[in-house]
Amino acid sequence: MNNKLFERYHVSGNEHKMRDFIKDEVKNCCDECYYDNFGNIIVRLKGEGRKVLFNTAIDTAGLLVTYVEDDGTLRFSPIGNLSAQGLVEKMCISGEIMGAIRAPKDAKLDELKINDLYIDLGLRSHSIKPGAVFALKNEFFENDESVFGTNLTVKANLSILIETIQALYRQPRKSDLYFAFTVQDQLGFKGAKVAANSICPDAAVILSYADCSKQDTLKWDGGAVVKIKDSVMIANRPFREQLEEILKDHKIPFQYEILSSGGAYNSQMMYLQDGILTFGISLPCKYYGSSLECIRKDEIAALQRAVSILGGAL
Repeated sequence: MNNKLFERYHVSGNEHKMRDFIKDEVKNCCDECYYDNFGNIIVRLKGEGRKVLFNTAIDTAGLLVTYVEDDGTLRFSPIGNLSAQGLVEKMCISGEIMGAIRAPKDAKLDELKINDLYIDLGLRSHSIKPGAVFALKNEFFENDESVFGTNLTVKANLSILIETIQALYRQPRKSDLYFAFTVQDQLGFKGAKVAANSICPDAAVILSYADCSKQDTLKWDGGAVVKIKDSVMIANRPFREQLEEILKDHKIPFQYEILSSGGAYNSQMMYLQDGILTFGISLPCKYYGSSLECIRKDEIAALQRAVSILGGAL
């Protein structure tokens, strides 16, 4: 995994630094690389067959400053799905300015709401104004088996797709491959919808996450997670089974995910145009949404191999 991804912040609506980093990583190993009008970065490896889109999100959740108090502390609104309980006492950063997210004195943790919280910069006078965006400060460490980090699932999937492009560039391909690194995932997967409407793929492979610490049926070391159903989609069975056979032929372990609520909402692209065959494959992780998500290194490597194989076989 490319650890340089932890040097950048990419809150929804402010993904430009990560987007530019991705472009630098792939510009010499692709046939096309461009930004669309919405801010997505699209990479193409030309082929003669059908159009196949690989998609993962760039952006993370963050904080939008709404008001500056007389004492210099900041009120904020969340960008994306954040909980008050998960934000208390966390460090946040905007440019070079850092702060701590605090709750009122004597507040009860289980009763906290986002509106109760504020950012303390330790400064009475500063340049931060309403509209400024703060990201949760990146934390990262690893051992021989696992990686821990802030927004790790997003960064791991970005790394997987970058490495897939680099691996496939010099290899023969059956299809015309597009890789969409899409923005504003946290605001309703808007970038993914724009990219799919623009590219008009015949099929799509979506990279996401599966939180094993909240699903008893998933194993943290059980292999890539293949989505059968979530609250917004049921995978096309013939297409899913076709891709499962490819994974089996290459001895890549996988497990199934069936959700009654939640899910990867960029799978809604399957309903665009005349319908897009859509396959969801995810990294098994622990503690999704916390400041230190956790993923096994061998699972990251296995999913990168799986996506590369699918790119060459579809």
